[in-house]
Amino acid sequence: MNTTHIIVCSDDTVYYWQYRSQYSQSVSLESEKKKRAGKESAFHIEEIPNPNTIYDRVKWKSQDLQLTDPICSVAAGKDGFIIGRASGQVYQYTLPYIQRNENKFLLKCKPQTLSLNCNCTKFAIIDINGVLTFFDMEE
Repeated sequence: MNTTHIIVCSDDTVYYWQYRSQYSQSVSLESEKKKRAGKESAFHIEEIPNPNTIYDRVKWKSQDLQLTDPICSVAAGKDGFIIGRASGQVYQYTLPYIQRNENKFLLKCKPQTLSLNCNCTKFAIIDINGVLTFFDMEE
């Protein structure tokens, strides 16, 4: 959770909800469709999220994709969030319109806990053995 979004994950699905806008409604000149698309959505971890799709919680169903690498941790910061998977892969996403960055980190362990610093340039990981490690996201 950060100041504008809540991100919740299951083994294979990521759900995000924008509960507060980063911009004033009087300043924002976006279309109604984009405003609604950014409020709430979900996607399967194996697919690329599309910020322009309209999410309907009644009709939405997770894709039945074969999952061999479940989600095991998530952390949110001011400008984005990261998701850790059991294989040690960590994906980086941007906010407010969810897009996966080119940055993908491969760790040598299973991340149990992830944490981002205040400006999303570094993250810390505690693995399943209790070892704390720091990573620089800009390198």
